Amino acid sequence: GNVRIAVYDLSGKEVKLLVDRNQNAGTYQTEWNGEGHNNKRLPTGIYICSIIINGHKEVLKVSLK
Repeated sequence: GNVRIAVYDLSGKEVKLLVDRNQNAGTYQTEWNGEGHNNKRLPTGIYICSIIINGHKEVLKVSLK
């Protein structure tokens, strides 16, 4: 199904889109190296990771050090 994984700052602004595509059922892995849309390192702090799969949404708090 359709998978979208994005990282947001605490103000709600999307800072990096990691995945946005259809994927078959299975196990997948992705990494975020702390870069934003401009490919520059983001400041350390707390970010929000949103994972949406076929309309089902999970939200995780992540810490960038």
